[in-house]
Amino acid sequence: MNTFGQPTPVRNEAGDIIGDRPSSVSRQTKNELSGSYGLDKGRKLIVTLREGDIIAFRPAGTRREATATAHDLYAAVIRWQANRVALEKARERKQQKADARINARIARADAKLRREARAERSAQ
Repeated sequence: MNTFGQPTPVRNEAGDIIGDRPSSVSRQTKNELSGSYGLDKGRKLIVTLREGDIIAFRPAGTRREATATAHDLYAAVIRWQANRVALEKARERKQQKADARINARIARADAKLRREARAERSAQ
């Protein structure tokens, strides 16, 4: 398996190898950016893997670039996944509390009606 910064030979005019340089790999995404990206709306994203475990992102046709190390990006993705799970659990708890409040409100209304009915029967 190739690693980040796989060496690429550098040749002189005669075609002799005079050294090597780290190569990068770039690929373009299939989908375009949505309208939430402002002026970059409709542009595809170019993802580049560079030497030093660097991942660079830039909209196609621009020079604006955002970079991160592979380790930092991996840690961020793991955090996002953990936060998503925590958020789902919080939403479930919130729904359970809302359901419990509705059931308690119904139970209070039923108890009030029973009290009023008993009071009417005892008054007669």
